Amino acid sequence: MLMEFPKIFLSKLKNTFVYRTLINNIIVISIAILLFFLIYHNIFFLPLAVIYSIYMYKKNKLFIVITLLMIIVLLFKINLYNSNTDITVNGVIKIDDVIKYDKYQKLIYKRTYKKYIIYDFDNNDILPGDIIDVVTEKQIPLGERIEGSFDYAKYLKNNHIYGIYNLKEFKILKRNKYNINIIKYKLNSYINKKFSNESRVFLKALIIGDKNDFDDEFLNSLIGNGTIHLFAISGLHVGIIIAILKKILELINIKKNDLYISLFLLLYLFITSFSPSIIRAVIMYYLAVVNKKLKLMLSSSDIISITFLFLILINPLYIYNNGFVLSFSVSYFIILFSELIKRKKNFYQGFLISLFSNVFVLPIIINMNNEINFLSPIVNVLFISLMSTVILPFTFLVMVFPMFAKMYESIIKCFIKISIFLNENVSIKISFASLSNFSLALYYYLLISILYFFNSNNRSIRKWLIVVISIFIFFASVYSPTWKENEIIFFDLDEGDSTLIVDRDSQCVAMIDTGTGKNNEITKFLKRKGIKKIYYLFLTHNHNDHNGEASNIIKEINVNKIVVSAYDNSDFGKTNKTLIVKKGDNISCGGISFNILHPDKSYKDENDNSIIIHTKIGKHYFLFLGDATKETENKLINQNIKVDCIKISHHGSSTSTSPKMIEALKPKYAIIMAGRVKKFGFPNKKTIETLNNFGVNIYRTDLDYTIVYSYNKDKAFFKKTRNTDVH
Repeated sequence: MLMEFPKIFLSKLKNTFVYRTLINNIIVISIAILLFFLIYHNIFFLPLAVIYSIYMYKKNKLFIVITLLMIIVLLFKINLYNSNTDITVNGVIKIDDVIKYDKYQKLIYKRTYKKYIIYDFDNNDILPGDIIDVVTEKQIPLGERIEGSFDYAKYLKNNHIYGIYNLKEFKILKRNKYNINIIKYKLNSYINKKFSNESRVFLKALIIGDKNDFDDEFLNSLIGNGTIHLFAISGLHVGIIIAILKKILELINIKKNDLYISLFLLLYLFITSFSPSIIRAVIMYYLAVVNKKLKLMLSSSDIISITFLFLILINPLYIYNNGFVLSFSVSYFIILFSELIKRKKNFYQGFLISLFSNVFVLPIIINMNNEINFLSPIVNVLFISLMSTVILPFTFLVMVFPMFAKMYESIIKCFIKISIFLNENVSIKISFASLSNFSLALYYYLLISILYFFNSNNRSIRKWLIVVISIFIFFASVYSPTWKENEIIFFDLDEGDSTLIVDRDSQCVAMIDTGTGKNNEITKFLKRKGIKKIYYLFLTHNHNDHNGEASNIIKEINVNKIVVSAYDNSDFGKTNKTLIVKKGDNISCGGISFNILHPDKSYKDENDNSIIIHTKIGKHYFLFLGDATKETENKLINQNIKVDCIKISHHGSSTSTSPKMIEALKPKYAIIMAGRVKKFGFPNKKTIETLNNFGVNIYRTDLDYTIVYSYNKDKAFFKKTRNTDVH
């Protein structure tokens, strides 16, 4: 009787009104929840939500009730996750996981649903499950330092990480050898020990999901080709794992292979740290197995919708994970249009999936990369085929049989060369400015309209909508956002100087220096803002922290003239775009005149070869000093110049900011582009004392993040990115 109870319960459940209503309709609720998140961040989707709510109400009131209940739960959980408890991680704690890198390791400590990261830069012998007594130092995570750039503080919050710390002291109190995460730790150690070079990098990426060791050139090629998703462990990997396991189990004549595969996939979830895209694929497999065994009558759209709703209820912050969004977007698309696609031949089928998937997620990709490769659908078909038939199967094979490592490495090197070659020689790339909330909503309104009329008899409307969305994409590619104010932007970089001047009134876009080029932050900013042309790129002197990103900017953005000093010995002084200047020269850019005050001769110290620029922008006079020393600064005292704002020389080091110069020029404002390399100690205390002694208002990128000077005919003011402060 006890064994019959589940069957009786299931039979009764299938005959209930709720079950019969939801079967083949769960997607209706999942779309409603998606619209809730869209409205939560973009009010322009409200009309669509209203229309959809009316549709749901007419279809069945039960959908409205269930959706409202889920939204209440989601709002509660979002509020819970937004609450921040400031704790100190000291004393006895249990290490839940250890993520090892070449120069450091991350110790993961969990407390309820919140995670804390402890950075161990000494790579101590600490294992997952260890109970240790620690002394730590809390770090303050950086927010958005440049408009639209990576927000580390927000990233931590969206991943349930509520604090980051540096390990100062520790003592192991107890070893726990049976922690589940020890498997991933040992697997990582195994890869490091058995494999080298490209093999190790690929194995970590494709087995564990760690892409940190990818070479920049290869990583950029993946992004440029639109194939970076192949290295986000997802349904493709799970599908191949399932196929391999089924084959092995069949060969050794083991039945009930679904049970063994399910157990292995559960283990794989731990190995990949519960990556959202892997969770999606694994849960969908579990649901498919249960659906078949229990004859639940769930459709493919039901299965993916249940998976989506389950995950979003467990963790609403998944909606901020790009892998989660892209994974579900593409999966929904494939399921919804599977009938249309499966009629086509294999290659054409793959091409259509790649093409339509790219169209479906186009705005997401634009706001992630600000660039689209229009050959990406074709490249994807090639690379997906290579990945699924060669790379991934060989990856799993070489993990078990490391004697094939050299052969595997040869294949990997070939894959890398193909990727880089296609990115550099076989691509049609178009840059896009980041799309506004209105543009995002408009695109999807047009796309939904096309899908609505797709199977209708009115083909003329469908064709017109396709024309309209094509026009939208064209204008998005040539559109440059109108700047609300004329601006000078002093960027907060890890190391070095970079200043952008945008005067929309006189159509002048000029840049002074580029920083080191770490993460190509300046190039990314220019693309996000839709800046396609720089009239003058001033490179004050030949030091990497001032011209390090110049090559990439010149490659990605149309630079009219590269301005270097007459004593610059870099390659930038030898191009057909080079403009050589020295003391006494003048450069006009629209209505702005850049007066060159230095150099007057060649100096042994490269810092003293810096171009010094004096200009009036808006209502204020600016002096850009490069990295000039105090001796050079003192030469400016007798040049009869008016200065309101000084870009302090050499990041505020002790070699700069002569008290004599500050006393003579009497600036009101000083900008210190200090960088964030602690060993340099920028800015120097003496520099701050000098400026304070003369009553100068100081702006520092290390404290204020990116600093913006906005101006028009009536007003001019400075503002900070970190905490807006107007003067």
